Amino acid sequence: MQRYPANPSGKIKHYYLRSTRQSGRVVEYMPCLYFEAKIDFADVRSRLCETCSTSNAVDIYPLDEETLWTEDMVRGVEPSSIRASAPRQARFRPLPEFVDADTIAQAETQYFHYLLRYFKKRIYRNFALNVYSSPGETAEDFMARCLEMFSEPFRLDLDNLHEVFERRLGQVKERYQKLIDWGEFDSPRRSSQFKSILHKASERVEKMFLRAELNLKPIPSTPVHASPTRFELEERLHSLEMEAYKSIGRLLSAYQEKVRNIDEYIVHPNLKDIHLVRTCILWMPDEAHEP
Repeated sequence: MQRYPANPSGKIKHYYLRSTRQSGRVVEYMPCLYFEAKIDFADVRSRLCETCSTSNAVDIYPLDEETLWTEDMVRGVEPSSIRASAPRQARFRPLPEFVDADTIAQAETQYFHYLLRYFKKRIYRNFALNVYSSPGETAEDFMARCLEMFSEPFRLDLDNLHEVFERRLGQVKERYQKLIDWGEFDSPRRSSQFKSILHKASERVEKMFLRAELNLKPIPSTPVHASPTRFELEERLHSLEMEAYKSIGRLLSAYQEKVRNIDEYIVHPNLKDIHLVRTCILWMPDEAHEP
């Protein structure tokens, strides 16, 4: 093996990936093709506007125009670990003789095809809101933002539902208040007891709506106050409370489903979006070349 790599004619540049092994040991280096590219994403639908960088190395072998690179053939490289000067403690495998400027040009074309097929930005979309996540926003953060966006319409629907049950409670109160006013009960104590039952039931329904908030927590299975009923009024009010609880639960479930209605939206670059920054021969230490 050569002590230093051959320096072929032409304008092909050579760089070296820093070894992670302890100094003082001779490290074997092998040549690879190296590419750096900047990719401009500008997706109209999601309004994604972002510039990304990517750096990759590919083993050197005779190129076949009909064979396209697959994901397992291309490895990522950290640009900050690349050096311009060759390491001292190193052995270099020979650079294949067929590597020249034309080979590099063909490889660049292959790399463009590779990026068009495999390089992508993964963002998230909420169907109900028709909104997309921002660059770098995680699925959890995006869902939390959707939850916040749904809070206002949920509160409006909850208020409308509250008004429905307030009217129904009002109708029950009106009926029994008339019975009280007409002296249908046999004692003032019974009248006071019914007023107390109506008041407490009204308070419980009020608290039920006030405490309801949009979140993604499971809905509790034990809903409302349930005590042994002695009067028709208690049965009617308990039934009304149960119905209010279930209605709030259905509304909350519907909004939870809207919040969770998220899928991945994949954006691929177009050819005009890809800008090749650097192509060279990258000498990689054997430990970096291992899968």
